[in-house]
Amino acid sequence: MVMVDQRNHGASAGLPLHPPHSIDAAAGDLTRLVQTELGGRMPKAVLGHSLGGKIVLEFLQQSSQEGRELPEQVNLLQSICMCSHLKQQQPDFFVPLHNYQGPEK
Repeated sequence: MVMVDQRNHGASAGLPLHPPHSIDAAAGDLTRLVQTELGGRMPKAVLGHSLGGKIVLEFLQQSSQEGRELPEQVNLLQSICMCSHLKQQQPDFFVPLHNYQGPEK
């Protein structure tokens, strides 16, 4: 299990992370974490809480657009999706969690 301390939150607030401090940048941080700490292998499950849920959605969108594999399970806790562009474009990965069966084999 890998728990992420998002940029400018908790202990990472003192690290020299360069702006912008945005959801896009934080999603990029997750991509780099997957590449460096997990050898580029997408985790089986990804969980995001509150702002972390919005970052997870952006991470999934970036991963999908770049042709990377997606996790088998995505969980968002106490996250309100304010990402209207996701609902309009309906990316392949954006399905209600109760319908999500994992990636096609």
